[in-house]
Amino acid sequence: MEQNKVIISVDEAKPSILRIAAFTANGIRVPAQRYDLTEYQGETFRLYMEENGDLSTCKHCDHYWLLAEADIPPKQTETIQTGEKDEKGQEKTTTVEVPLDLGGVTFRTYDLPTKEKNND
Repeated sequence: MEQNKVIISVDEAKPSILRIAAFTANGIRVPAQRYDLTEYQGETFRLYMEENGDLSTCKHCDHYWLLAEADIPPKQTETIQTGEKDEKGQEKTTTVEVPLDLGGVTFRTYDLPTKEKNND
């Protein structure tokens, strides 16, 4: 029995990674894959399937089928102390990027394409 939606999850060890479980659509077996969504911060991420079963995230191409999408939050930064002091004895700080965590992101998944039955 073929599932009707792609199954996605967030990698526990590296929460910027979206994991796509292997699935079958249109009789094509698509292997499990992983995508680091760090570069999509502040944008909408979309995952597509092509007719041959390849997966694509290309924003500028026409695609066969939309599998999943989500609005990825913008980059977050935080100020941390460097452990050094300036010439006035004040703690020096620096701004660092907070690693993306997809844990709170809602992903919308769509039904997989199904083979059309020919009535010939």
